[in-house]
Amino acid sequence: RMVRRMRTMNDELHRIIKVSLNNQKCISSFDVGCLFKLSALKELDLSNNGLVEFIAYSGGRKGHGALAKLTELEKLNLSRNKLASLPPSIGDLRKLQRLFLFQNRLISLPKELKGLVKLTELQAFDNDLITIPVEVKGLRSLQVLGLRGNHLMTLPDEFSELKTLIHLDLSRNKLCTLPEEVQELTSLQSLNLSSNSLVRIPPSIRGMVALRKLDLRDNPLLRTFPIEIESLPSLKDLRADRVLSNDKTMIRLRKKSKGKNGVYVLLQ
Repeated sequence: RMVRRMRTMNDELHRIIKVSLNNQKCISSFDVGCLFKLSALKELDLSNNGLVEFIAYSGGRKGHGALAKLTELEKLNLSRNKLASLPPSIGDLRKLQRLFLFQNRLISLPKELKGLVKLTELQAFDNDLITIPVEVKGLRSLQVLGLRGNHLMTLPDEFSELKTLIHLDLSRNKLCTLPEEVQELTSLQSLNLSSNSLVRIPPSIRGMVALRKLDLRDNPLLRTFPIEIESLPSLKDLRADRVLSNDKTMIRLRKKSKGKNGVYVLLQ
């Protein structure tokens, strides 16, 4: 009877698809190895716990990645914790589609993220990120990327290889410019660059043929617009600082905004 009961419990564990352990303020460390029997798990929520450590190995052996056992995991929420780093084995989550890392203390993202080939959304805003690894180019399914509120000064050229990216939020960073390769982001529809230190917009922005919304507000060093912005075929919403009101490109865009198919321009 005991053996039968254990088998029943084991079968039930293999059927669990969602685990929520959020808002457990007493948890400071979590070993994902304790979930190794949840082979059908699709969603794991560990948000708002005060986690300072996310352990992805068991038995004291770092080479034995427990995350690799969560072969069906599609959504992982580690937001609102105190994590300063992520385990390299996070790249073992081959079916992961959504990853929430916002409001932690992350200084960098592991290069192993390139293994998340099915990831469509990555939210890492309000951290302490200084750089983005070049391996980000491996996120070939990424559509939504939130990086606002970090300390980014530049983007790697490889950033342009995110061909499927649709929404990109880089607001509240320290960016001075964008790489010329941004013209390769031909699927991008929304780009938020507000509250940075931009001094120029590269002419290659003309390659963003799907761009519908561009926010450039609160960039006090930005005094001119490249004429190429006028040729963006899909642009419908442009927001910038009032100091640019006398820029020739801006004047022409504002005149066009009065037409039926013009661009909505907001200066403030």
